[in-house]
Amino acid sequence: MSNKLGLRIGSHAIGWTFYQEKEKTLKMGVRVFPVPIEHFGAGKREQSHRAKRRHSRMMRKRFARFRQRKIHLLKILSQVGMCPVTSAEIQDWQQHKAFPHKTLKEWLEPCPYSLRKKGLSEALSLAEMGRILYHISQRRGYFVGRRMEHLPQKYLFQGSPEYQRPGILEVEKDLKKEFLGGYLHQFLPLSQTSYLTPIKRVRNRYLARRMYVQEIHAIWKQQEQHHSELTPVLRDRLIGKPPGYGTYTGGVIFFQRPFGRQKNQLNNCPYEKNKSRTLCSHPLYEELRAWQWVNSIRLKGEPLPLSKKQAFLNYFLLHGRFTFWEALQAIDPESKGYNKHYRKSIHGGTFQALMQQPGNFGSAWSHLSEAEQIDIWHCFYFFNDQEKLAEKAQQDWGFSSHTSGRISRIFVDKRTAPLSVKAIRNILQFLRSGFAYDQAVFLAGLKQSLRKNEKPLHLLQEEGVLDELLALWEEQEFEQIRDRLQIFCDQKEWILEPSRWYGKTCTPPLRETLVQRLIYPPIGRLSN
Repeated sequence: MSNKLGLRIGSHAIGWTFYQEKEKTLKMGVRVFPVPIEHFGAGKREQSHRAKRRHSRMMRKRFARFRQRKIHLLKILSQVGMCPVTSAEIQDWQQHKAFPHKTLKEWLEPCPYSLRKKGLSEALSLAEMGRILYHISQRRGYFVGRRMEHLPQKYLFQGSPEYQRPGILEVEKDLKKEFLGGYLHQFLPLSQTSYLTPIKRVRNRYLARRMYVQEIHAIWKQQEQHHSELTPVLRDRLIGKPPGYGTYTGGVIFFQRPFGRQKNQLNNCPYEKNKSRTLCSHPLYEELRAWQWVNSIRLKGEPLPLSKKQAFLNYFLLHGRFTFWEALQAIDPESKGYNKHYRKSIHGGTFQALMQQPGNFGSAWSHLSEAEQIDIWHCFYFFNDQEKLAEKAQQDWGFSSHTSGRISRIFVDKRTAPLSVKAIRNILQFLRSGFAYDQAVFLAGLKQSLRKNEKPLHLLQEEGVLDELLALWEEQEFEQIRDRLQIFCDQKEWILEPSRWYGKTCTPPLRETLVQRLIYPPIGRLSN
């Protein structure tokens, strides 16, 4: 008599029964395994164990760096007589996490906000100056630049109304010509009293790093007149150079680890498996989208002549958002029979449209070489400091101070494109020759699989093999393409590299399924 196993599979348990047919049950049980999510089924409260561990790890790193920065600061302050703690106590804190409360109790007792206000106009002792530096190292503001106002973290600038917390822009407006310490001092409650208004609290606001930098340098400039120990060398070690000489990341107090781009978290190009994808605002990617759109336009079933192609290409790169009707009215208002939807919105060349606006580069942008345009794009992508970008525009690009200040506020689209720069260059070569996008992808991949041979496509065209391969490709005879190309390569003793263009994560569309990947598979239409 046969034995059977019955299973009941649930979300976090498996019930099983082992029995004989038409007989009694032999064994049964339940195997329960933990759910990899906390608050399972609670909607937004769901959180994976991995996310929880990652959050805890990030907090540990943050506290460790914060503690290490304070230890380093106290070592310097102790050496110059600005802090009563000894090197032995600091070492004990570093090794055994025993903070010297008794030694620093009297030093930490004065109100730091009162000292910061007083230090702008009156003389302070070295111990009081050290207390101010220690306080600012604990609360040094968010490291954000003007060019970051368009990022998702814009609540830092606009504030959080639900928590009645003003943002950086509102605080800067209230500051006017006052420094941050004196501004915050007015919100302190009187001795032995509580806050009168719960909204106006010292800590209930978003503050920028530059506010603290400007204040501490003003205090240092005032106090160095009274203390010879406050030398420029010590200033650079503690708080860095003045704001006009660099970014707000100098010294022990304002040291900031450079932000990582996290390119390792992005998928590689589906065509170039060892190349990372570029951004949607890259000039070459915008040109690829423009040529793809232009080569797809048909007038009464026929491709456009070269003059009209160039006109539509220029219109695409000059406008960030437009309809085909608007482009047609500017280029060819009398013609009819185009194959495009006249009223559908089209996403044009955003970055190049901004660069070609009057007052920016204007018509001079089109006369720049490809390398120069890419270098300028890199500046807009990498610069986080608006003042530095304005200085770059004024010195290297020849803009006036007013124009450089305006152009430095331009923010590029940092969304990831589906292709790498190398793949874009390979495809653009054939798009510029008038091929449709899918044909250009086929030819670019074909060229790369024969890259070790001299002028492969030219010889294929002379022998008539290229037209034969294109015809087979139109009929989706992919195995015949592979066999025909292999025969030709054997005759010419060419080197064929079909495996070079394999994609690890790319699922090729139906039209581009080759058993051996000799070509790039198109990833779909990039624009209408």
